[in-house]
Amino acid sequence: MANQTPNFDAKIQSILDTLVPSERICILTGEKWFMDEREIKIYRSFNVPPLDIAPNTVWKWLAYFDTGYQFWWNKHAETGKPVLSFHHPASGIRVLPDEEWHARDFSTMTYPYDPSRSFFEQMREFELQVPFLASYHFVPPERSISLVSLGDKDSYFVLSCSSIDSFYSVGAFQSESSSLVFLGDYIVKSHTIVHSDRLFHCKYVRESHEPLFIRVYVEPSSECFDSSVINVSPNASDGK
Repeated sequence: MANQTPNFDAKIQSILDTLVPSERICILTGEKWFMDEREIKIYRSFNVPPLDIAPNTVWKWLAYFDTGYQFWWNKHAETGKPVLSFHHPASGIRVLPDEEWHARDFSTMTYPYDPSRSFFEQMREFELQVPFLASYHFVPPERSISLVSLGDKDSYFVLSCSSIDSFYSVGAFQSESSSLVFLGDYIVKSHTIVHSDRLFHCKYVRESHEPLFIRVYVEPSSECFDSSVINVSPNASDGK
């Protein structure tokens, strides 16, 4: 298969070719660590640039602010064809693509209740007979891999989002060209954002709201992604 991103790969390769073991400083915490041959080998194996965040800090982010969710290949309840869903195939839940499910009427499906048996046991048996929505989309996504979509476009592995050109996010509303967003509004060109809104070109931000005030009152000349300030009052007037 032809390489679809030759310019990108060439740029990454030029970075990897110049990597040598060296001491590095975390841009977020100031922590120092030594990037050894083992670490460099990992970057080259995955064809990605080196971290500018200390590995220990990255592990903390992954542990404390996980945007975890699951996508599974279940099977179409009637044809057996693969259908993407958050219902694990081992659960026994039968699924139908959303548009097919909404076109059907399941109100005629009944189950003969037996009062001598466990109610929940019978409820489970009935549950396995009636197909579930595979994706639960509110607004059908376009060219996206998503679940519970609110209108995603060109986004991948997003859950309950209204996003454009974004990936690996949960609850990202009006998100564009961003990744690893968890509960964010109006997030643009940003990475690893948690419970924040109105961010542009930011990285590793938590609980930030109206950040334009942060840039004005904290350090007007700084770029947002270099700021580690969290919960700064928008009414500050002393520059601190």
